[in-house]
Amino acid sequence: MITKIILIIFTGIYLFGCGNGREEKTEAVKAKGTSKNETRGSETYRYIQEGVEHNNKGKYSEAIESLKKALEINDGSALVKENLITVYGNYCVKLIKEEDFETAELVIREASGIFPEDTRLKKIYGRVLTEYALNKHNEGNKERARCLLEDAVVNGEGTADSYSLLGNIYYGTEDNEKAISCWEKALELDSSRSNTRRMLEKIKREYSVESSFQSQELEHFEVRFNGVETYDFAWDVLKVLDDAYYEIGGEFDALPPKKYTVIIYTGKEFEKALMIPDWIRGLYDGKIRIRIGDLKGDIRKLKELLYHEYTHALLHYMLGDDVPVWLHEGVAQYEEPGSFVRQDEKNLLVRNLKAGSLLSLSEINWVIGGKKSSVDRIFLAYIQAKSLMHYIAGSYSKYSIRSIVKEFAESKDINTAIERALGINLKQLELNWRESLK
Repeated sequence: MITKIILIIFTGIYLFGCGNGREEKTEAVKAKGTSKNETRGSETYRYIQEGVEHNNKGKYSEAIESLKKALEINDGSALVKENLITVYGNYCVKLIKEEDFETAELVIREASGIFPEDTRLKKIYGRVLTEYALNKHNEGNKERARCLLEDAVVNGEGTADSYSLLGNIYYGTEDNEKAISCWEKALELDSSRSNTRRMLEKIKREYSVESSFQSQELEHFEVRFNGVETYDFAWDVLKVLDDAYYEIGGEFDALPPKKYTVIIYTGKEFEKALMIPDWIRGLYDGKIRIRIGDLKGDIRKLKELLYHEYTHALLHYMLGDDVPVWLHEGVAQYEEPGSFVRQDEKNLLVRNLKAGSLLSLSEINWVIGGKKSSVDRIFLAYIQAKSLMHYIAGSYSKYSIRSIVKEFAESKDINTAIERALGINLKQLELNWRESLK
């Protein structure tokens, strides 16, 4: 996620005769490009003075109206123009801090209409629209975010943030050429953006593997694969995912109106495109990606994997990005057909409980997502997440898991979601689950 952008704008405002508490001479003002229409007692001066007073009180809308009247009287005044541009900038800063992005957009568009060639306003224009786009993107309205960002980089001054986020959106819609172009531009503006560089390298690896893939599709899924020998397997994948779409979607009352991309790799293709450990059979990163491996001809394993990965896709659709890993992985494992906690898994949990080496829920989050975690610790984290979901379903009901997800979608806070769905806090839930292992 892109961090919040800070607008840094010069907030000074100029007024003939009011600098440093002393009166400036008319000659000095004329040297700055002013005219006799700006001297004390003139109508232009009166409106400038009103604008300054409003600005100093933070009444930027009123300041703009006063200075626009001054501009109507004397549209050649450099002083009026400078002040009006400054107040527009100050107003945009205030609106962004208040997260009133809609008004900020209207204000900067008005300013740009009056001064279309001013380079400072172009910079502010780009940043205001990028802030607004980030807000819309975080709300899940990626189409609106895309439109704002395209406007920002074409009509304003695009920043590394603008191009990076726009590249992410293009990547999500598989407009790969535009994504690459945006990320390259972002790195040109700020070469320190390691995440953008990582995404650029990722998309180039994927393209080198997937450029010759074929595709098949149903209403909600498009499957891509390499070679005619994978054709029948691709149709199996489509049919299983279509079942998952309605079965899991029905449980959570969520049927996404989008088409998901699914990519089937051989083992070597999987490793080359994604650079991940060979024990991983599938993942969801905006696309469902699976390794054929031993799945071909084993419909049970195929269903387990695809129901698991589609659950991730559905949770992302319902909850967005900022979701506890233990919840994501726990629910995904619970939704696998025939899911249960095996005896060997129970034994592993008990041994770690007695040894004091069970992971806390917060530790599960970084163990699964961490690059330096051992395979054993990762497996333990997955088993704990699955065991916790089965504990919730067994101690309350299977509908409690759905309730937790829905409450989290509403509150965006896992503690609140647990309390609303189960009537206990998260800490007590974890303690109760650990007690159940004894």
